[in-house]
Amino acid sequence: HDPLAGEETFTAEDAGIDLINETVGPYKAPQAMGIADYISLFTNDSGFEIGLNEIPNLKRTLEWTGESDTTLNRILSVATRFDNAELDFSFDVSGTTVVRRLINIHKRIGADRNITLYVDKDINKIVTSGSIYDLYTAVTPTGGTPESKDGETTDQQPITLEGYQWTDPDGRYVLTKEGVLLDPVANQTWSRLLAKGGSPSVNAAYINRVVTYTATSQATLLQSALSDLKTHNHEAVNYETDIAVLPQNINIGDTIHLADEDEHLYLSARLLELKSSYSMDTHTATLGDYLIEHDQVAAQYRQLAEQIKNLPKTVQYYPWIRYADDDKGTNMSAFPTDK
Repeated sequence: HDPLAGEETFTAEDAGIDLINETVGPYKAPQAMGIADYISLFTNDSGFEIGLNEIPNLKRTLEWTGESDTTLNRILSVATRFDNAELDFSFDVSGTTVVRRLINIHKRIGADRNITLYVDKDINKIVTSGSIYDLYTAVTPTGGTPESKDGETTDQQPITLEGYQWTDPDGRYVLTKEGVLLDPVANQTWSRLLAKGGSPSVNAAYINRVVTYTATSQATLLQSALSDLKTHNHEAVNYETDIAVLPQNINIGDTIHLADEDEHLYLSARLLELKSSYSMDTHTATLGDYLIEHDQVAAQYRQLAEQIKNLPKTVQYYPWIRYADDDKGTNMSAFPTDK
């Protein structure tokens, strides 16, 4: 409340205070459970219940260790561990009374609206930036501590990939006997030896990252490390879009397409956040999950032009000129004399 400016400012958060302010502690599931079971467990006595559930049959045995977390962050973590499911919150209202508070579970929120926004029409500009801050070309992974046969972990050591046998079916990645996962292809681009004019070898000059995972088997540990290496073995490219006009039928989670024809840049992006001020009539959209696309429209035009160019010349035209006394063709002749 600002009495001098005559302003009342309030912020409305998704979910509710029971989920945002309440915390939960470490937890280990005694058996495989569904996503609705986990969410109901952590939101007990919050007033929320499960609404839509698009993945009712998937089950996981999950564990959270360490410090406490807010209930909201915990159930978002649950969704992430169920194949990156997504949550939203809805309310059933009768008059001015909220009668049900619902947590809806989606495989993915939103849809592709097949809408393209163009620079100089719907978009002011698209700014492209890159970063190698989190880039690496090798990873040394360490996993969790497996339980012994008697269920104890006291005398056990965290697992590594040392001695694990694995061959990349695509031939790109290499796992050393010491348990280090290498990307020789990325190393050819980013090795420090390139600055000296040298050629980086498979065994040297890698940018190595030591990462700890929760996996308790070498097979799972390898897949976790490989996934991270594929994510971080190249420059991270970011896009910032200054939108002038956003269609009204776009909702959170929807995918739209962006085009800067002068720069030959074509992207798809999801609407992650939409902030609206109804008093100031302003709307701020946050886009993410950018993907580079090809110029599909231009390609179609080029293909059509090529087809027209290659059409067989089967029709021949022979122009004739005739002269007449009037516009009705009276006394038509091949010669203009007396016409």
